[in-house]
Amino acid sequence: RPNSARLALRHALLVTICCGVFLPRLLDDRKAQATRWACRPPLHLAFAAPGTPSPDNLMKALGCELWVIGDELLTVGARAYKQDLGITGISIRNAGDLLLENSWEEVMGELESAAASSSVIPFSCFEGLVNLFAYEEPVPSIEWLPARNSLLSMSEELMRKKNDVLRGLQGESLEDTKASIGFLVERLSKTSNLFMRGGFYMPKDPRDQKFREGRGRPRDPEPRPFSWGSGPPPTQAEYRMRDRLEQLRREAEQSAMAVGGRAPALLEKVEGELQQARAAASPDDARRAALRRMVRNLHPDRNPDNPKEVTPIFQYVQQLRSEEK
Repeated sequence: RPNSARLALRHALLVTICCGVFLPRLLDDRKAQATRWACRPPLHLAFAAPGTPSPDNLMKALGCELWVIGDELLTVGARAYKQDLGITGISIRNAGDLLLENSWEEVMGELESAAASSSVIPFSCFEGLVNLFAYEEPVPSIEWLPARNSLLSMSEELMRKKNDVLRGLQGESLEDTKASIGFLVERLSKTSNLFMRGGFYMPKDPRDQKFREGRGRPRDPEPRPFSWGSGPPPTQAEYRMRDRLEQLRREAEQSAMAVGGRAPALLEKVEGELQQARAAASPDDARRAALRRMVRNLHPDRNPDNPKEVTPIFQYVQQLRSEEK
């Protein structure tokens, strides 16, 4: 039986022999692997090339698809038990409008609002899309893979929670909402291909025409409280005012969706008149005149047939007049 000294010597010799035989081969393998990885393009570059679309084209294509997706979510939210989908849809559609207007700086806020308002699609599903606009320059290729995964995750979540969204629906509303969810699942998956190599395509602007049967008349872009990207930069007071008006608008949208009936259409009409006032020769005077007229026309006493539907819109216009003062 060998003693401990001989056993230690035998182990040392065995280790020396193994190192002499296998270590050079291991180092050569590591060097070859490092060379291969050095020659391999990063994953985000593999997604971005060849045939990389320009940032402007990518934002335009994404804007078209987000507008369609948001518009369909708004339709689902108007029919379904999960009405917060409508609020999510409005924010996603606003993000699409902003991209099509080349005002990408505000897209991140709209997508964050969409994520915060949804109980069906978790916030984490939006992170990849949100991060596309978290840089000084939009849609960097390093975020393409997370953006694709975001869109696919949203598609999967809608499919997984389909029965929850359809709860309580019957008859034609049930069938129409099923079709809308199927359309959304398919559209989100298709949109994810924009971020795949060779998957880019340019959709038609859905605001310019009736997109498909049953979608209703085309909608104008959502009016913005302040134009972004033209003229001098906004002041701090304008930033605060813009945030306040955005908050009031979101609250009015939530109230209109909760009340239902003619309330969403009345809110859309109000926003359309305010947009026309901004395009007038004297925007401030035109806005004040429009608000005075709308307060008079939307007063519940002048609408005895539907005071419940008119009241939240009337209160919204009153708040806008208060902010003007």
